[in-house]
Amino acid sequence: DQVNENLSFGSRAGAAIPTGTNNTLLGDSTGRSVTTGFRNTFVGAAAGTSVTGGFDNTIVGADAGRPLTIGGSNTLVGSYAGVAMSSGFSNTMIGYAAGRSITAGTGNVGLGIYAGGGNISGASNIAIGTYSGYAATGGSYNVAIGYQSGYWNTTASNNVFIGTNAGYADTTGGSNGHLGA
Repeated sequence: DQVNENLSFGSRAGAAIPTGTNNTLLGDSTGRSVTTGFRNTFVGAAAGTSVTGGFDNTIVGADAGRPLTIGGSNTLVGSYAGVAMSSGFSNTMIGYAAGRSITAGTGNVGLGIYAGGGNISGASNIAIGTYSGYAATGGSYNVAIGYQSGYWNTTASNNVFIGTNAGYADTTGGSNGHLGA
């Protein structure tokens, strides 16, 4: 497909592009709803399927970023990474199902399997490690580093969890620091 310097390969990939520009869409149904989106790169079956006007997104993995419609500057790598994201901006999720529940979060980082998995609308959270920040739903400015660190932190903000299971049971407390197992 050479419409407005777009490249698509795969059944239904980029099927709706009338004016979008500089998009690279590789895989079955990848970016099939892109209309005005620009500078997006989607690779993997159903990656970025619902993006219409998104921009500067990099989505790699089956079903990654599937419901994203208008988000921008997101990097989602891994099957099901950001699988619920509809309008997030500047999120980086790398790992199987990392950031799987984010719908409208901004500036979040999740590295690891299910890292930042439950975060729905929080902002500026960092989750590094398998299941770190797993149950977070709306807190902001939290840092969780280590396996299951900050696991049950749901809506609290301004916390630091470093180490395996650090702050595992801390659910709603804010401005706390947890170090070690």
